[in-house]
Amino acid sequence: MPEFSYRVREQDQVSVVEVSGDVDMSVAGQLSEALEQLVPVGDVVLDCTGVTFFDSMGLRVAVNALNQAAQAGTAFSLVPSHTVARVLELAGVTSIFVIHDSVPTSA
Repeated sequence: MPEFSYRVREQDQVSVVEVSGDVDMSVAGQLSEALEQLVPVGDVVLDCTGVTFFDSMGLRVAVNALNQAAQAGTAFSLVPSHTVARVLELAGVTSIFVIHDSVPTSA
C-alpha cells in the first residue's frame, strides 16, 4: 500500500495541496484538517495526480472542502488521478467540482 503524504505549496496566490498514495479512512482526518485550514482563507487546488487509492472517505473530504469553499467565497478545484476521477464518476459528483487536467499555471 503506497504511503499517504501531502504537501502544500503556494503558486500565484493559490494553495496547491499535492496528495500522493492512498486516501482512505486512516488518513482522511489528516487531509481534512489541512483543507479546513486552507479553504476559508483562499483558493485551493487539490492535486490528486499522485493518488493511487481513493475511497468514500476521500470523496467526503473533497465534498466537505467544496462546501466550505462555497460558504467562505473561495474556490476549490481538483486535479484528479485516473483513480480519483473514476470514483467521482461512479459517485455521480463529477459535475459539482471544477476539474483540471493539470495544476493550472495561474494557480
